[in-house]
Amino acid sequence: MKEIEPVLYLDDQAAKPGCLCPVCGGERYAPSLFCLRCERRLP
Repeated sequence: MKEIEPVLYLDDQAAKPGCLCPVCGGERYAPSLFCLRCERRLP
């Protein structure tokens, strides 16, 4: 039987935003700093 490794899941929106998006003013979170609003609008 294989041992289960513990995994830490992080909720990006629970963290404080790293900066604001220059395009729409939405919050961007570290470490990726991608904008959640603009990401949802992409086709």
